[in-house]
Amino acid sequence: MKPKLIFAPSVHLVLLIVLALVLINEGSIGQIPIGARPLGMGESFVAIADDANAISWNPAGLAQLRQQAINGMYTDLYGIGLVHSYLSYILPLTDQNVIGIDWSSLGFEDEELNLRDNRMNLSYGIRLVRQLSLGVNFRYVSIDTALDGESLGPATGLGMDLGIYLEPISGLSFG
Repeated sequence: MKPKLIFAPSVHLVLLIVLALVLINEGSIGQIPIGARPLGMGESFVAIADDANAISWNPAGLAQLRQQAINGMYTDLYGIGLVHSYLSYILPLTDQNVIGIDWSSLGFEDEELNLRDNRMNLSYGIRLVRQLSLGVNFRYVSIDTALDGESLGPATGLGMDLGIYLEPISGLSFG
């Protein structure tokens, strides 16, 4: 009697889905990575997402948080006056439901050029079972650019991110 190979096709399917999601996300522009810990992990934080940086990396990770959290950052990128600011707040409602809000601002101002890019996310994460969480970000974006004091036209938009966090066995997680 031949052994059944059920595990191998399942692994291939999971890897195919993960690869497709990674390639879809590579099209993101205008997003500056947030957080020393996620950056120190080579931007692989999406599969962990267990602190206040979860809003930016994987909203499904919010469901892992059990206490309130605040995260903030301010930096002059490249030392040229391109200022990046970030602030987030996480509030667990129950053991399974967590909400969060964050704000990110990227701006540059001098005599000839002004740039302002503001983004705000309202996030929700829910733990369905111990190994599986889902999350969503609702995003508002506002961008304004001016050259020699004349606005080139402000723009606003809405967006949405969906996240999943799966930990099939202890120590192995996907996001």
